Amino acid sequence: MAKTIIKALKSSLLLLLAMLPILSCCGGTIGIGVSPSEIFVADALRGGEFQRTIKIFNAMENATTFALNATDDVCRWVSFYSDEDLTTRVTNVTVAANSDQTVFVVFTVPSEASNGNYSGTIYVQTLPGEASGSTSTSVILSASVRTLIEVVGTQILTGEVQSISTMDTEVGYLLRIKVDFKNTGNVVAKPEVETLILKDGIIKDNFTGSKTSVKPGLRDIIPVEWNTTGKEPGDYTANVTVSLGSSILTQKSLSFKILPVGTLTRKGELVALSYEGEPLVGIVLRIRATFRNTGLIDTQARFIGEVYKGDNLVEVIDSLETFVEVGAQKNLTSYFKLTEKGQYSIKGHVAYDGKQTDDKELTIQVKTTDDPAGISLPAIILTAMIIGIPIFLIDFIKKKKVRARARDKARRHDRFQ
Repeated sequence: MAKTIIKALKSSLLLLLAMLPILSCCGGTIGIGVSPSEIFVADALRGGEFQRTIKIFNAMENATTFALNATDDVCRWVSFYSDEDLTTRVTNVTVAANSDQTVFVVFTVPSEASNGNYSGTIYVQTLPGEASGSTSTSVILSASVRTLIEVVGTQILTGEVQSISTMDTEVGYLLRIKVDFKNTGNVVAKPEVETLILKDGIIKDNFTGSKTSVKPGLRDIIPVEWNTTGKEPGDYTANVTVSLGSSILTQKSLSFKILPVGTLTRKGELVALSYEGEPLVGIVLRIRATFRNTGLIDTQARFIGEVYKGDNLVEVIDSLETFVEVGAQKNLTSYFKLTEKGQYSIKGHVAYDGKQTDDKELTIQVKTTDDPAGISLPAIILTAMIIGIPIFLIDFIKKKKVRARARDKARRHDRFQ
């Protein structure tokens, strides 16, 4: 019996030892998530395109690349797009450490598809080696989104205007009118927006636009712009009419002012400073400064940063000047090549309209490709327990067996005395 137990424990120990490389490299937090867990596309017209979004959450301590694919009925209908480029299909997406990334999912229903329900599953999974940050292990993490598409043959062209709004502007800046539209039909909708500009009851301009397409089930902002260059400051009115097909959805009158240049407040915030890429010697990192325009007028923004290694200034980096609308948030991108191992810090701010934000600082620990992976204290404790407990049990059983043999030998000796 003891031999059987010892043999089983030895086999378990060998198995646990084989798992140690995985456990050692998994000392940090490992996990992914995807939201929503289900996608349902109702009243999908044959030959139509239907757009949805999923959000991928990376709870790991390194930037991680996730593969995107689908199975079953919808595998040939689905395509994926990055939120930075809606024209180029992607098969994987890289998400920064402890961050999330939105991915656009487009379903193209074949024109020959029969009416009915079509199901499938979208999978988001790490590439081999990505989950642990090591290429020596094949740990793969996966999350899924169940998908159901209801294909019908009847076209429904309907929509709702949620709101129409505008803000005061200055001479030479664009007047921006925002029409918040929701497509409640099952085909792509392209609302027509007619705008009449008046001052003191006199028509100053009249224009119509129908350039924004909204896919079924989605809600989007339809922008209307009017150039105020050369216009007289004062009070104005914009009469806005929104139509879809032959139906008028809504009409609204908006009051606004055109003010002299410099009247409205310029204000902005450097929300975050981060980087994309693996901080290894020889790698070019993408430095991302997230800027939010909290003022009352559009602005041009540019990130300026200083890179230090220790107390030494090694490089000055900056981004291209980027247009940021009122209330909008944009990433200002600059680049820096890592040439040496060690700790770097980046201190920078965003310059806009003759002003600048408060500084933010980013610390980067740069390694070489042959640096050993760090093992966390919990991993060390777990490893010690996995090795120590089986060895203790094996030693305990062996000692017990030795004591039993000694007692048997003593009893035999006493019998012959």
